[in-house]
Amino acid sequence: MSVDKDALNDLLPSGDKLKVKASANHEKPETRFCNVMVDGNVVLSTEGTWRKAGYTVKDAAEDALAFNYRATSGGKYAVWDDGAATVFDCKNSGQGAARFSVEFHVVHPKGKIEDKAERFIADYAEAYRKTVSCEG
Repeated sequence: MSVDKDALNDLLPSGDKLKVKASANHEKPETRFCNVMVDGNVVLSTEGTWRKAGYTVKDAAEDALAFNYRATSGGKYAVWDDGAATVFDCKNSGQGAARFSVEFHVVHPKGKIEDKAERFIADYAEAYRKTVSCEG
């Protein structure tokens, strides 16, 4: 998945080797996982999950156990001290879903990352949307 390299780099520590490993649970509804590793250590993890109608960004932040999250961009995103989430409409009958949530966590954030997190989740969610099968 192609994302803004500067937005991603702002969240990662320096290192020599970057590796991305993606997987999924293959259940219904499916959940997709991705770990970003620098020099063999997981530094950022993401999760994308099919959701029922009515699932909100607030729900995503609460399910992620985000502490002191705040809504940004008119409620489009939730950001917190080590990550962010968003939810978008994406009907998929096979998954029994009407929405899709995307969240990420930085394992050891350096300082306050809320602004960096919002920049990344906006770009990442847009790229992610292109990889899921939405009907209609």
